[in-house]
Amino acid sequence: KRLVAAGARASGGDYDDRTPCHLAAAEGRLKVLKWLAKQDDVDLNALDRWGGTPLSDAVRQRRTDVVAWLKANGGHMQHTDQLQGELHDLAAHGQAVELGELLVSGVDPNVPDYDKRTALMIASAEGHVKVVKLLLEHGAEPKLLDRWGNCAMVDAVRAGHVEIEEMLRAAGGDVEPDVSTGKGVKMAAVRTGTTPVSDRTPLMTSVGGGAAG
Repeated sequence: KRLVAAGARASGGDYDDRTPCHLAAAEGRLKVLKWLAKQDDVDLNALDRWGGTPLSDAVRQRRTDVVAWLKANGGHMQHTDQLQGELHDLAAHGQAVELGELLVSGVDPNVPDYDKRTALMIASAEGHVKVVKLLLEHGAEPKLLDRWGNCAMVDAVRAGHVEIEEMLRAAGGDVEPDVSTGKGVKMAAVRTGTTPVSDRTPLMTSVGGGAAG
């Protein structure tokens, strides 16, 4: 307060364009954030140089009280590479509790990586039943295709995760992969394990391709 009274800008960003709101949100300083929000030039949705907002920081740092307040006061989520990477990492390692915290905070379960792989595809490949169930409950789309034209069902079938296959089918995920990419695999071939070696992607060389996610 003394700094602002002396002429400092409450909305001023540092060399990474991170504002006092970003820092307060990341550190869980809700009282400070509420005070900052009352200042005339403060934007609760200011973007730092990575494209993150204060809400993005609060979500990433699990500041649940700050997340709730920001969402109630117009805060918007920006899905940075950091959030996407964390979501996929939690899915790959079967950390359902931590992943659930991200989803409840508003993280999009369908945000893809550079290979268009989603958290659902990764969890299906790795056999994490609880994570798959949680993702589906929060709107994960089982029909999405990765850049090779394959869906989460392909990962589950290839890895022999029968329970997950049934969950995906019940959610409408039993779709035929897109073979027009030249890398998509017909479901019949996946089920019989007759995919030609020349058609295999890096994802097919492991149990389910978690490394690509």
